[in-house]
Amino acid sequence: MVDKQGKFMDGLGEFSNRYVKNYKDDPNYQDVNVDICVKLKKEGRAFKIEKYEHNYPHCWRTDKPILYYPLDAWFIRTTAVKDKMVELNKTINWKPRSTGEDDSATGWKIWWTGTLAGAVTGYSLPIWRTEGEEEGATAAEAREEKCISSIAQLKEEIKRSVAAGYMKPGTKSVSRQIFTNPMWNEIILVSDSGKPMRRIADLVDVWFDSGAMPYAQWHFPLKIKRLLKRTSLPTLSPKESIRPGDGSIPARPGRHAL
Repeated sequence: MVDKQGKFMDGLGEFSNRYVKNYKDDPNYQDVNVDICVKLKKEGRAFKIEKYEHNYPHCWRTDKPILYYPLDAWFIRTTAVKDKMVELNKTINWKPRSTGEDDSATGWKIWWTGTLAGAVTGYSLPIWRTEGEEEGATAAEAREEKCISSIAQLKEEIKRSVAAGYMKPGTKSVSRQIFTNPMWNEIILVSDSGKPMRRIADLVDVWFDSGAMPYAQWHFPLKIKRLLKRTSLPTLSPKESIRPGDGSIPARPGRHAL
């Protein structure tokens, strides 16, 4: 009933396209909740209407009321390496010990998969997907997807896309090999059946990305040759000390990546 802009969708009569909250600081904003209450009262559908003051979550940046939406999500299947993670967890000197031992015993942190959809900060999921659907097939059945596992594979896929006419050789992502947001979104790949494919909008949670800290701080692997002239590979290993906040849920994907 409410779109991603915070407005009522079409088909809701006089409330269509009206903001459910005053997100635009409009001095002439008419509280839609009041208008809904008035309508219900006039139609005899309201048993009782009264004001009730209560807590409500607000954005700490904008101080605007927050809306929650049910969204599809991607997950990283950490359960596939669960046993290895539990064994490695035993080699960590947790302080206090209960921090790690409780995780290993219950498994609810160690085996947590980490939702990735709707992230604002993070890095791009390397998944390209076709759009639309074929006649007589559902969207899921007709959709083609590709998950790119390396820069080398991406370069080859870009060559195929250029040959198919979906990308031009002069774009930055082709000529300069820039593979960061928003340049990712310039890249159009070609499916096995010849259809254009665009990257999905979801980002990997920034906390999962933090698990690449030991390597990312050296811009690995893009500057590995220059790096190896200055340091040795052991220096690139995970750090000796990590200090996550007690009970910090966002830190767990970072631990999984480490």
